[in-house]
Amino acid sequence: MRYIQYVLSGALIWAVSACAPKPSEGFIKSVQDEYKAAEQALNEKIKQAEDQATKLQDPFSAVKAELGKAWTEKVEKDKAIKAKVDSISQKAQEAVNSINTAKNDASSALNEAKAFVDGLATQQKKDEELKTEWENLKTKITEKQGAIDAATGGVSSILDGANAVSEEIKKKYKK
Repeated sequence: MRYIQYVLSGALIWAVSACAPKPSEGFIKSVQDEYKAAEQALNEKIKQAEDQATKLQDPFSAVKAELGKAWTEKVEKDKAIKAKVDSISQKAQEAVNSINTAKNDASSALNEAKAFVDGLATQQKKDEELKTEWENLKTKITEKQGAIDAATGGVSSILDGANAVSEEIKKKYKK
């Protein structure tokens, strides 16, 4: 009698686990493909953001190198120009900070999506339930792409301002 109970319990457990909801292979493949596309697009945005941040690290490095000692002896003592340089340098640093924050947030969203995709095959949910979660993750990734765009949007105006001040400095102090 005891043996029959064990066999029936094992059969019942097997039946419940075999009938547990799982995502379909088609859904898993679709999510993996969408993830790869989103990952590639977001990584390109992150790379562009890194390039923009690099340009802002020291927007006056070229003119500093060109003027050499004149930069420290004359430019840094000119209060009006020093104020412009400091203002642009501060804007550049704030933009770099915004870009870095946006990059980190985007990487975090991408890691979250990757974890979802990697664990998809072991989920005990149906496609419909998982689709909602996946759509939320895709929306999050799209929002992070927008945040990167917003963070890098002002870079060209900062660089234009730096170039204008650099030209002003060259006209005034270059021999």
